[in-house]
Amino acid sequence: MKRLLFSNSPTPDLTVWAKEGEETSLAKKFGLNLILQGFTNPANNAAEEYAFCRKTPGVTVMPVLANGNLVITRTFKQGINAIVWEFPAGRKPKNATATDQAQAELSEESGLIAGTMISLGRTCVAPRKFDTYEELFVATNCAMGEPKPEPGEILEVYEIDIIEFWHKVFSSEEIVSGFSEMVAARATAMRFIPMISDETLEDYRMHAGNYGYK
Repeated sequence: MKRLLFSNSPTPDLTVWAKEGEETSLAKKFGLNLILQGFTNPANNAAEEYAFCRKTPGVTVMPVLANGNLVITRTFKQGINAIVWEFPAGRKPKNATATDQAQAELSEESGLIAGTMISLGRTCVAPRKFDTYEELFVATNCAMGEPKPEPGEILEVYEIDIIEFWHKVFSSEEIVSGFSEMVAARATAMRFIPMISDETLEDYRMHAGNYGYK
């Protein structure tokens, strides 16, 4: 079901804005490229400039063991200067497929081998500021192995159940990466991992302030 509630679009349907001139690279390093690009706003036909970041496309894969538990890493993230929980993730080389890179990140960061690697589509965060998608996967029936992190990469690898994962998501003291939350939400919707029980859901609602949300 889809019902339009409001639109102030000057055209019958929303359209992609026309680009004005060539894009300009303002800075480029570590797989990131700060871009300046002009667009024509169809609301008033005015030229407007926008700055956004282009980064190497990436993958995030949620490992599910045969017992239904998840495998997740814990590592330091310089951007927010904090320890973050996240499923195996990384940038995708130009010549690699998303599926191949998902398996490579899974093996490197968790030591796991997927019984089945299933695509859950792609997503993007802050689409006005980034022009790159992240491919999401769930790896089922994973077999244990030995993690092989890259030189200089420091991480911890944990097996947790789904209740513990959502506790971390809702906690005001823990940080879970946005892509990890997204892949878990999609995996739950498609029943690759179980829904939380009504009792647990009620507990989250009763203690909303303690979990960091209202």
